[in-house]
Order: sequence, then structure tokens, then C-alpha cells
Amino acid sequence: MELHIEKSQLKGLFGGVQLVITTWVDLTDEEQNLIKKYKANRDTIHEGYVRSDTKALHFTVDSMIKKSTFKYKKIEDLLRNESITKEAYDALMNRIEELKQFEANTSKK
Repeated sequence: MELHIEKSQLKGLFGGVQLVITTWVDLTDEEQNLIKKYKANRDTIHEGYVRSDTKALHFTVDSMIKKSTFKYKKIEDLLRNESITKEAYDALMNRIEELKQFEANTSKK
């Protein structure tokens, strides 16, 4: 499993700057098979707020796999998004490990 984070900036129409963060996760074939087998693709992995006055970033396995792009005006918001995304990645790694352990410790009938 690998987390990808790309940061960039765009010039605004009136001279301002938009800060852009794009994130996604690549899974191995084994990890993809476990997610599929246990139907874990829609499991909520993590939630976090960039600012207290915004909606929560809601992470599922599916949402972490597909590319997600967010645009911000403040660097602190972009950095908070990055931090929350890393927390979600850690939670996803834990979920994958739980699935591997379950797979290894259950009898196959």
C-alpha cells in the first residue's frame, strides 16, 4: 500500500493563489482482494475537520483509493487536510492488517 500526496498552486483571476492537494492510495493485489472479499470498500476509515466551520472529511476505503482533489486559500487548511489524510492512511493500514489477521486466524470451510 502506498499513499500519494501531490501539492500545487493555481493563480487566481485576481492575483490570488489557490492551494491544491490531491491524494490517493495504491493497494496491492492482496489488499484489493481482501477488501473485495470482506466487502470493506465502503467502511468508514476516518473523519476529520480541516476547520471547525467546515464539513468533516469523511474517508472510506473507496474514497482513499480514488484521486481526491481539494482547493484552499490558506496554507494552514491545506496542511490540516494533509495531516488528516495521513491519519486516514494509518487507519486504513490498520484495517488491512485486521483483515489479514482475520483471514489467517479463521478456518476456511
